[in-house]
Amino acid sequence: MILSVTLTYVLIKDLEISRGNQILLLLGVALRFFYMANTDWTVRAYDFAGHMEYINYIYNHVSLPPANAGWEAYQPPLYYIPAALLFAVGKFIGILQPQEILLRVLSLFYSVGFLVFGVMAIELVQERRSYRYLSAALFIFWPSTIIHSSLINNDTLLFCLYSGGLYFLVSAVKKDKPGHFFWAMVCAGLATLTKFNGVSLFLVIGVVALIKYWRERETLKKIGRAGLLVVLISVPLAIGNNFYCGWSKDKNPHVIGNIDEFGRIYPFRVNNDLKNFYTLDLGAFLRKPFMTPWNDSTGRKYYWNYFLKTSLFESYEFERPMAIHLGKAMSLLLLVLCSYSLVGLMVERKKKWDILQIALLATVITLLVPSLLLRYMNPYCSVSDFRYVMPILIPACLFFVRAIGAFEERNWLFAEYFGFISGALFVFSSVAFMFVLY
Repeated sequence: MILSVTLTYVLIKDLEISRGNQILLLLGVALRFFYMANTDWTVRAYDFAGHMEYINYIYNHVSLPPANAGWEAYQPPLYYIPAALLFAVGKFIGILQPQEILLRVLSLFYSVGFLVFGVMAIELVQERRSYRYLSAALFIFWPSTIIHSSLINNDTLLFCLYSGGLYFLVSAVKKDKPGHFFWAMVCAGLATLTKFNGVSLFLVIGVVALIKYWRERETLKKIGRAGLLVVLISVPLAIGNNFYCGWSKDKNPHVIGNIDEFGRIYPFRVNNDLKNFYTLDLGAFLRKPFMTPWNDSTGRKYYWNYFLKTSLFESYEFERPMAIHLGKAMSLLLLVLCSYSLVGLMVERKKKWDILQIALLATVITLLVPSLLLRYMNPYCSVSDFRYVMPILIPACLFFVRAIGAFEERNWLFAEYFGFISGALFVFSSVAFMFVLY
């Protein structure tokens, strides 16, 4: 733990991060290391066997597996190639076994990158110190980011690259550096080569570049040409192997290559009526602290129940009594935070939708809309999982503190203090939840 915190400090000490948020980052890394050290690698782990199979195939064959050769073999290769190289280095220096330790440390490294880029983006957007600290604390200590931080899968690298692209995009606008649009697009391309969800970042970058440089056509053309080049390289490489294997076997290829098998093996299919998308089963949400894809009593058939609940604890159940009590309390707090944000933005007296706010809103839309569409096209409850859109937390936390500012602007002091207290309670509850698990 001391080593991980020390290395993180060396990484962030010269970055554009305030001292207060540096301390929060170090505490967040320490908490993630504590969670990893006390949680077996097979506990609360998504499809770890499929990811290990992919990595071992590259390690043993020095080539990519056919897309139909394993449960995760359809995935883009960027996460798996460095992992296989890490295996090779581990064998060379004599620490190949156990493999999972190397991979969990790699995931933790990517998770730190996710935090660092996210906090740097928050620092650029939110200039007021108290708001900056609260939004960063919510992001750093959000429970699902901790639970996911050392899992063996490609999500952690996706989160890191997506937040990196978002940081460079915000920096390009805030500092008026057109060159940072290019680095944002590089991050988007690498994110797409990690998991196809990353392609949505191209849309955000395109919208923001179009708005900012509408009157500067030459700059816009340069950004457009660079973006087109990155798209033409990254997208075919990301999905080419998967689609080729689908067509070669006379099957209808999917971006999610195992979706047909998924529906056959797991009983996760739910109704696809309109009410499943606009209904929040409030009773189930507050009564059942955790979400499971196996049981209708948790409200799994409703998109928002599954989405919001997995934003907290993913789709896992925790048995300790104190964890159950905190799970119920945090579920209520989450509804408070969401409602508070919506009401605050609606009562905002001065609609300050500058280009930075548009970038944040575009991030929310381009992540959330595909999630809804994917759930509609593939009516399995687990498709609604929040982990597919985890970087949405960055704009969400910023919109929450913006809502506090809206209430302050109207001199509604009770509402303003209520927002601060609710956010602080959520942060403390999340930290406490991690400790009561053990």
